[in-house]
Amino acid sequence: MNVLLVLIAFILVISLPIAVYSFSPKEAFTELYFNNPEGLPRIININETHNFSFTIISHEKGMKNYNYSIDSGLITEKDTVTLSPGENITITRSIIAKEIGEGNVTVRLENNEIHFFYYTFE
Repeated sequence: MNVLLVLIAFILVISLPIAVYSFSPKEAFTELYFNNPEGLPRIININETHNFSFTIISHEKGMKNYNYSIDSGLITEKDTVTLSPGENITITRSIIAKEIGEGNVTVRLENNEIHFFYYTFE
């Protein structure tokens, strides 16, 4: 009987910290990335439409409003999306160059930003 009690106590001492650690809340964060980095429009011909997409994934602890902006000489946009924990949204936008040059498209989400560079030709 004493051996059984010692064994049960030993199992509790070992399993309790594991259970507490595995159920403790994790750090909240958000993902922001381009969906197809290899397919981003790097060379743009004038008056041709090129698309790009980015995704926002919420790993926050509650519902959150995300303010994002897209800035470049080809597109400027500001908007807000609301996501619940574990939810994501993919946003697709188009760019059209009107003149020869180079630049970048930057997507900002709070303290994060992603961007790609492009060159425009005729």
